[in-house]
Amino acid sequence: MANRNRRHKKPVIGAGYRPPFPEEILRLPTEELAIRPDTLALLQGAGIVTFRDVLIREEKDFYRISTFNKKNLLDVKFALKKRNLFLRPTPEEKPADKKEETESGKKGEKNNEQRGQQKDKPAHPPQAEKKVKEEVDIYVKINKGGKWGFKDREGSQKVAPIYDEVFNYKEDLCCVEKDEKFGFINREGEEVIPLVYDCAVSFSEGYACVYKGEKCGYINTNNDVVIDFKYDAGTPVVGGECRVKRDGKWGELHIDNPMEIRWIN
Repeated sequence: MANRNRRHKKPVIGAGYRPPFPEEILRLPTEELAIRPDTLALLQGAGIVTFRDVLIREEKDFYRISTFNKKNLLDVKFALKKRNLFLRPTPEEKPADKKEETESGKKGEKNNEQRGQQKDKPAHPPQAEKKVKEEVDIYVKINKGGKWGFKDREGSQKVAPIYDEVFNYKEDLCCVEKDEKFGFINREGEEVIPLVYDCAVSFSEGYACVYKGEKCGYINTNNDVVIDFKYDAGTPVVGGECRVKRDGKWGELHIDNPMEIRWIN
């Protein structure tokens, strides 16, 4: 009977993990991250006041913070990247993979897709996940003068390094950022979707989650809006479905029937 009444404590975020960085870095206040004021306010409101508090967390942990969204997460990760820091790796990834993100033009570099996009994906059976093999793209990121572009694996430049950030090509389109605006380029480096969005996620099954202000929706490869901008966060489309967040709740949305959402919590 005693065992039935025993309360189980919730696991402490970051328990047993020490970020692999010097102590003087871990003690720095979050103000030193040079992130947007709204992102800083959300972190500090959740008691995240030092670099250690940030670095002990996985990406998914930040979504426990009320109103914290994809744009805030990208803000944090970009600030960390500039300092050669990274969040706590998930069980599926290694710290070394994160370090390689900061090395331009290195073969086999691992890019944590879209600054945090892999979080909150709809769950797949373990057997299916084991069969998924990450494909090495024919292009490699290059950096010149602090700007990003692409070359092929023979070394020929394919996309001029003019962007503040570029991500992996998905479905032959690449999400790019310039002057704090996001859009998409093709293999020829042409901006096929103009850089007008405040944040964006790579294409998946012909759809991409994009942000206008603090709200996100979904577009197709023709830049047609297929899901209105009324959600706080969204995940990539997998099997015709994605997850969207509104008013603190996550729901499952079918792209073909976006009006019917099964809210999870």
